[in-house]
Amino acid sequence: SYRLLLIDSYISYLFLEFITKYKEARIILFYLPPYTTYNIQPLDYYLFSILKKQY
Repeated sequence: SYRLLLIDSYISYLFLEFITKYKEARIILFYLPPYTTYNIQPLDYYLFSILKKQY
């Protein structure tokens, strides 16, 4: 079976050695565009917004 790994588009992830290791481990890499992780993590957003209001 395969696994999905969501990662940001940080430059160190774009090396062939990195990509090859994940293919061997049957991990599918899904690169996210810059500054989008905030928009796709509603649970984190919800939890942190509560904490932010408290402090």
